[in-house]
Order: sequence, then structure tokens, then C-alpha cells
Amino acid sequence: MSKMGYFSVFQRFMHQTQESREITIFVKNVLFMSF
Repeated sequence: MSKMGYFSVFQRFMHQTQESREITIFVKNVLFMSF
């Protein structure tokens, strides 16, 4: 999956409910560790 692909998923999480923000933060941390 490309960086843009991850970014689109990230953007989608950003538009979700507040509960999903925790998931977004987790995903963001994983991505930062990957790159």
C-alpha cells in the first residue's frame, strides 16, 4: 500500500466519530514507526 493509500485511510478516520480518533492516533503512531 502506498503512502497516499495510507493517507486516504487516515483522512477517512479523521472524519469519523470521536471514538475513532483513538484508532486514528494509533494508526498514525504505527505509520510513524514504519517510516
